[in-house]
Amino acid sequence: MKEKIFSKLEIVIFILALVGIWLTSFYENYALFHSVAEIFSIVIAVGIFMIA
Repeated sequence: MKEKIFSKLEIVIFILALVGIWLTSFYENYALFHSVAEIFSIVIAVGIFMIA
């Protein structure tokens, strides 16, 4: 049986995070959008570091 790479919950959380970043881009607050985007990229980088 083939193993799943991601569970459904992980996919939903990832999509919600992307939608959250996308929604903050509509505000006129440049610092808010980039702070959220940078935190998201740090979380992804730490996840990759832990796997590798």
